[in-house]
Amino acid sequence: MRGGAEHAEGVLRDDATALHRAAELHRLAGRPLAAGNALEDAARVDHGMGDRSRAVQLLESALDLYLDCGATRDTARAQKKLRRLGVHHVRRLVAGRPKSGWESLTGAELRVVRAIVDGRTNREAASVLFLSPHTVDSHLRRVFSKLDINSRVELTRHFFAHETPSPVPAGAPRSGSTG
Repeated sequence: MRGGAEHAEGVLRDDATALHRAAELHRLAGRPLAAGNALEDAARVDHGMGDRSRAVQLLESALDLYLDCGATRDTARAQKKLRRLGVHHVRRLVAGRPKSGWESLTGAELRVVRAIVDGRTNREAASVLFLSPHTVDSHLRRVFSKLDINSRVELTRHFFAHETPSPVPAGAPRSGSTG
């Protein structure tokens, strides 16, 4: 109920912070579709304030939630919004996504993996990805489980075996800590 109240307040006041809180509360309550809707609304607010890249990240996170649930209408809506923002490599609903292995990772999980492989702590990754530290931790636990690994070193090995690393932007915080 608290997530719904935060969501309503965020929509009424165009308050991205309240919408982020709503998304997190909905996730914690096991309501991924409601979390996705809050993320879509937060993306609208952020885009209205001129932050296109943050809006894209939020819509991609909402899309991941919808894809995981098999919510076809919500998926189509988020894809359409992403295309309007100029994102043309929008993922499609994939029937029978693997339950384990690198191919099973969602876009949100891969974004967290990239931040960790870049040397960020969980808290730094959360800040850069506009997520809560709890969400980053949840994504990492799922990734470790899907890959059947126990350390960031093993995660980095998997990453380099499957992905081409993106360079860290100049001035971006990095850490050798395991946070």
